[in-house]
Amino acid sequence: MNTATTAIMTEKREDFVRYYDENYGDYAAGWSPDHMHYGFWLPGTNDHEESLVNTVKEIIKELDISTRDTVLDAGSGSGGTCRYIARHTGARVTGINLSPVLHGQALLLSENLPDKERPRFELMDFTDTAFPDGSFSRVLALESVCHTPDKNDFVREAFRLLQKGGRLLVSDFFLTDKKMTEDEKEMLNQWLRGWAMPNLAGIEEFKIMLARAGFRDLQHHDKTELIYKSSSLMHDGAKETLPAALLRYQKGEVPQSYLLHTVALARQKECLDAGLWRYFFFTAGR
Repeated sequence: MNTATTAIMTEKREDFVRYYDENYGDYAAGWSPDHMHYGFWLPGTNDHEESLVNTVKEIIKELDISTRDTVLDAGSGSGGTCRYIARHTGARVTGINLSPVLHGQALLLSENLPDKERPRFELMDFTDTAFPDGSFSRVLALESVCHTPDKNDFVREAFRLLQKGGRLLVSDFFLTDKKMTEDEKEMLNQWLRGWAMPNLAGIEEFKIMLARAGFRDLQHHDKTELIYKSSSLMHDGAKETLPAALLRYQKGEVPQSYLLHTVALARQKECLDAGLWRYFFFTAGR
């Protein structure tokens, strides 16, 4: 990797850390202090909080996580997914991310849990970890690979960290092959910029990355219909709060990232409705 590329990737990671350090409070107040991801509105889902837990339940089911497993949550946010998995499966769970604010919240929200339900949290880059080869039987990435400049870096590291016979699950946003207009490109850029996402992988592109890294038994499942209500909730909330967010930014009360984040909350659904992206579970074996 040349010096210029390294500098760009470092800058993108710094953008990501700044974004979450500056906006976790908004996530906690407006979405959930525990779960910073889309909810799965399965049949019979009663409310927003239940939809968030549903997402984690579906991950547990898809990866068949049990008490025998060692699990890595790559990009674990404030640790809600880790805590739920540890509590409900008995697996040994480790969560990692780059944001000091999120790392601190994960520790704080977990400090009073019994030892067997308390995950381990590390401040670490999930594309370049300090863990030995084959440290985990399960690796999951819940809406975190989108923040990586080169998705191959994550894929290769996940392959290295998995034990033989282990399983990977990536739950994230993926571009469709739709040819975009200039307006759609700008709309997508506003979403990506607002959420500190350098780019999104295409659906077929990501399958190729997994295969080239050595993964087998590749599967992908479209979960877009399950997250659509979450997408709508974000959009509607953003439309209500955007005027106030703009005013607060103009007064110097909030950083620019807060305003861009609010815009992105609206743009994500507009991009979805335009057919620019879909929400997928990708699973693969080592």
